Amino acid sequence: MANDVTELSNILERARAYPYWAPKSSYTWDSKAEVDNVRPFDPNLVQHCWPVLAVGSNRSPQQLSRKFKEFNVGPIAVQYGRIADFDVVYAAHISAYGAVPAMLQRAPGVQAKIAITWLSDEQLDIMHHTEGNYHFGEIEHVQLILEHSEPIESAYLYVGKHGSLNMNNQAIGVQNIAAFNRPYTSANSAEILEMLRERLGASENPDNFILRLVNDDHYRNTIISILAAKAQPFDYPVNIIEKDLCGSRES
Repeated sequence: MANDVTELSNILERARAYPYWAPKSSYTWDSKAEVDNVRPFDPNLVQHCWPVLAVGSNRSPQQLSRKFKEFNVGPIAVQYGRIADFDVVYAAHISAYGAVPAMLQRAPGVQAKIAITWLSDEQLDIMHHTEGNYHFGEIEHVQLILEHSEPIESAYLYVGKHGSLNMNNQAIGVQNIAAFNRPYTSANSAEILEMLRERLGASENPDNFILRLVNDDHYRNTIISILAAKAQPFDYPVNIIEKDLCGSRES
């Protein structure tokens, strides 16, 4: 019984704690280290790697450990920066672990804190298999100011294939991601899940709503269809490189 209670608590915590703890400054994640024991940022690790925007949980050592630790694929440089005229908002889908994940969205006048994960070809392939509700593409002619290096004007990213969550004709910002001049409301993960539960008129209590999202694929996909019908498509030119990625239970 104690193990069952702990498992349920872990499921609820994972859904509500998104996008998880991350260091305040650029860092290096290493599969051989403890989850929260990160190393200083190593600029040498960016050579010959893909600069992939990490706007939600992919900036967190906890999530990187979930996705990469079993593969022992070497360290990953995680570099922080700011992107102009974009924001980090909630996507119009539910992850298999019950969270409403993040995506980048065009937002003139907003500056959002983002991270870049510098991924090798092998690491990128692994990441693709955890991003089933996204397309992979490239955006160009953007203003990306980075710690420890010169600005860059293009980057790769995962674009929510259903678009961003639209509630009362507005996006909802991810509260845990810093943004300047955000013109709409923001919410943390627990709050956005409760907002959806109430908006959908779900009969379950808050805990059981999350548990059903995790355990009932048909129920979760039905809700995704409802959210997608009113979603805001990604509002910036993007060169889609990989469409309809084959996601795992992480997506």
